[in-house]
Amino acid sequence: MRAKRSNPMNIITNPRDCFVVPPRNDDKFIMKKIFLLFLFIFIISGCNNSANTKFSKLQIKNKIINIEIANTVKARKQGLSGRANLCEDCGMLFIFKNKAVRSFWMNKMNFPLDMVWISNGTIKKITENAIIPVNNNIPIYSSEKKVNWVLEVNKGFCKKYNIKEGDKVKLLTIKKNDI
Repeated sequence: MRAKRSNPMNIITNPRDCFVVPPRNDDKFIMKKIFLLFLFIFIISGCNNSANTKFSKLQIKNKIINIEIANTVKARKQGLSGRANLCEDCGMLFIFKNKAVRSFWMNKMNFPLDMVWISNGTIKKITENAIIPVNNNIPIYSSEKKVNWVLEVNKGFCKKYNIKEGDKVKLLTIKKNDI
């Protein structure tokens, strides 16, 4: 039996080894692979909430509102929960395929809202100053009427812009399949 000799230069001594790529122990190579793996997982998983968020504009009277569209179960469940604030002329529009009495809770909300309950482009009800949870008491708000859209904006928005029940709501930029 022959003793194995060391091969410090990785010279191929066996013809069967010609098709085997020797392992790389280069730290930069390994770190690059790990980075690319995490980047791939990040992109595929969509762990950034805004990656799946659709943006649009909505008009009530002469007021243009920049909106995020929540038209999936996941997006509607998340809503504005956990956010620190909402820009002055911004809102979130929850879009449902059918009309029904809707109930929203203020779970993990950090700021009060006005909720605008909308059916087929007409405001049916406004809930002003929907308060945030206090001492684990999570308020629930209801449309009381069948609606297919709910718009959440900052507290006082409806009063500031004189938005009332019966006002018409128009989506300005949206794709048909987003509704």
